[in-house]
Amino acid sequence: MPSIREVIQQKPWIGWAVALVLFGVSAFLIYRGNKPSGAYSPERLREIVTIRFSDTGEEVTMGRGDFERRLRLESSGLIDPAKGLLNPKTNQNTGFLVDVEGWNKTVDRINQERKKLGTDTSGASSPRPGMTVPAAAPADKPVTPAPSPQPK
Repeated sequence: MPSIREVIQQKPWIGWAVALVLFGVSAFLIYRGNKPSGAYSPERLREIVTIRFSDTGEEVTMGRGDFERRLRLESSGLIDPAKGLLNPKTNQNTGFLVDVEGWNKTVDRINQERKKLGTDTSGASSPRPGMTVPAAAPADKPVTPAPSPQPK
């Protein structure tokens, strides 16, 4: 059986074909690696966004990941685009992105995800199917703790 070196010396086009394939694969990997990876890419979630509270006019900045987390946690079910983030000073939902188009796109994307899942994704957990949750003790009966072991 001839060695690889002998085959390439007899048929140099094989070596060129292998080199071309390797060059194509490396170009594809470089191109794909430099492309943004979507709405949940780390670079996008670290992006700084500005939120303006319409009742006080105050502006705050935070990372997009924190903004989206707060938006998800502060609303259960679908998000109403007319209600913003909770203003801690007035307890009113008046915080909106300064970028109105970005606000609408973010709310639409989160609402589409929630519709697709068909569940409340606000962060509240519920038991898995088939899992039983123990009933709470009645309020009229005091709960007595188990006695702790006495040291000898």
